[in-house]
Amino acid sequence: MLMCEGPGNNETSFISHRSRLASQQTTAMREQIKFMSEKIEKTQEELEAKELQMQLLEVEKREAARKSEELEVQNFELQEKLTLA
Repeated sequence: MLMCEGPGNNETSFISHRSRLASQQTTAMREQIKFMSEKIEKTQEELEAKELQMQLLEVEKREAARKSEELEVQNFELQEKLTLA
């Protein structure tokens, strides 16, 4: 270990530098985690909204299929009446 400007001075400076660097890295990581957490939350909300839209479309699809079946039955009944008339 090199000792300039008195015993332990370089070592103290090195430790102080490493401590500041670690603190900066920790702060940067916290900010990145916060950013990613917000991004995940937003994406989750978008996913839930799209899932709800899909559920509503499924309800509309079933309703349209039911109406189509009703119309087919009515059409068939009218054709039978015409055939019998």
